[in-house]
Amino acid sequence: MLGLLAASILLFVLFVFIERRAYEPILPLDLFRNRIFSVGASLSLLQGMVLLGLALYLPLFFQGVLAVSPTSAGLVMTPFSVSMVVGAVLSSQAMGKLKRYRVIGIVAALLMSAGTFLITLMTPTTGIALAIAILVLTGIGIGPFFSLPMVAVQNALPAERLGISTAGLRYLGQLGASLGIAIVGTAISSSVSGDLINHLPTTAASKLALSAALQHGFIAVLIFALIAVVATFFLKDVPLKATQEGLEIERAELADEEHDREPVYV
Repeated sequence: MLGLLAASILLFVLFVFIERRAYEPILPLDLFRNRIFSVGASLSLLQGMVLLGLALYLPLFFQGVLAVSPTSAGLVMTPFSVSMVVGAVLSSQAMGKLKRYRVIGIVAALLMSAGTFLITLMTPTTGIALAIAILVLTGIGIGPFFSLPMVAVQNALPAERLGISTAGLRYLGQLGASLGIAIVGTAISSSVSGDLINHLPTTAASKLALSAALQHGFIAVLIFALIAVVATFFLKDVPLKATQEGLEIERAELADEEHDREPVYV
């Protein structure tokens, strides 16, 4: 593991070194000078860390701590997935009406953090109905970050940067998922005792031990969510309507220029 960590650090340094000098870099580093792209990239990264950190270990909590069957654990997780879709749809509609995204990002990050905080408080005595309600709240907060960073970045960058910025955000979202699983898994495995991860507990004491270990991982997820809250306050709010009007004006000016260039036949 130490060798892999050292290799990853070395490769990251080499990546930055090469990208700064490449004629056509895969990920232009000057994109990060744009405040909106930097914050949007951070939100994509953090959303992946929160989502996978919860999606991977919540079923283990339901099976090992609340003692539900694998099928029932999947059913309990279903409202979590549906609520993320609902959150994404509601946020898209709100952005369409408000023509702004910063306040939506702040509200979504607060809901995500509140839900994650409640998850850290779940114990073996938590009821299934209450757990589902907590997951729905968390999912509604996570959902907007599927589209909000993309909308913010594409609204701020010029047309020739849309492709690379979109690819960069998608890549960072996938990277966040990998980092979230690794960090949360490390937090859980470092605090678990015995073989609780490989074999579900059967006694009350072992359930409490597994619950305590999982809570360490959920606390790490909560930290990711709180960082996302802070990041949303640094998101520069560029009105969507103003940008659209600017594009229309620019298109009209280009059309006038093309009209002026047309040959006049007498």
